[in-house]
Amino acid sequence: MTFCLEPRPSSAQDQKKTSAKEDRLSGTVHTIDKDTSSIIIRKGAVQRRVVYNPETKFSIQNKPGSIDDVIVGRQVNCLGSFNDKSQLMATHVDVRSR
Repeated sequence: MTFCLEPRPSSAQDQKKTSAKEDRLSGTVHTIDKDTSSIIIRKGAVQRRVVYNPETKFSIQNKPGSIDDVIVGRQVNCLGSFNDKSQLMATHVDVRSR
C-alpha cells in the first residue's frame, strides 16, 4: 500500500503570522526638511529622523493627506523600516492631530 501526502495549503492566517511587521515611530514633529525629505520627531528627550520618498503615503487622521499636513507640533505615527543609519525609511506617515 502506498500513501501520497500532499502539503496542505497554508491559510491566510498562517501567512499573516509570517509576514514581516513594519517598524513604527510615533511622536511630535520637531522639524521638517523638504530638501532632504526628512522629518525629525521627538518623544520626550529622544529625537529620531524619519526619511520619506515619493512612494511614502501620507494621511491625516486616517484620511488621504500629503507632506503639507506634517506641521511642527503635530503628533505623527510613522511606519516603515530602519536603514543602516537608524533612520526610519517611511512607507506611511499618519498625522494624528491638527
